Amino acid sequence: MVNKNFFKEKYLYPQTEPDQQGRTRKLGIELNEFNGDVELMKFSYSFGKGEGLYFTAGYTVCVDIFETLRTVMVKPEKIVYKWEDAKGKKSPVSLHVGRDENLTPFMAISGEIPGAGARQKKFYFTYPKGYRVFRNGQQVSDLELAERTLRAFIKNADIFLEDFRDNYKPREFNNTGGGSYGRGGYNSNNNGGGYNQQAAKAPAPDSSFDDII
Repeated sequence: MVNKNFFKEKYLYPQTEPDQQGRTRKLGIELNEFNGDVELMKFSYSFGKGEGLYFTAGYTVCVDIFETLRTVMVKPEKIVYKWEDAKGKKSPVSLHVGRDENLTPFMAISGEIPGAGARQKKFYFTYPKGYRVFRNGQQVSDLELAERTLRAFIKNADIFLEDFRDNYKPREFNNTGGGSYGRGGYNSNNNGGGYNQQAAKAPAPDSSFDDII
């Protein structure tokens, strides 16, 4: 079983760019529990009270996302992959992974929040504050530090997947067809989420992503 306290480790998660006070915020990655059932993992970010985006994914999609990050790590080229989650939502939410124009690896979440419009946020693989890395006496570049942190994130992703496997509990349905998919939640606000057994489309590089993020 996974030690749940380990999920409090800040640098286990991709981080936003620092604000004026040098503070960063993480991309939330946690199990999407609903009435004791756990079928999905949730990637989320809150812009403010009542203004959040969440992307939910089953186990296989989660593995695909983390494996795609591995592909991004070994290919130093500008590229963006996008997954779209439209399960039980009026407006789909997308999760993106790739490298930007500076080849810096990142994750991002984007979508439309009812009443607030389209929102998006990028997250980077930030090396723990207060440390520097040297090779033969020369300090490595910021890009290499980001790539090192991405490599650590991919390795640590096994912890999220192990927690998923340990706690997986599918929703049960009665013989008369009762019960329904398409529910879930963002934190405790019941803003949707869920599962409707629609066939997932394969993600593809999206070169226009930098125009909206």
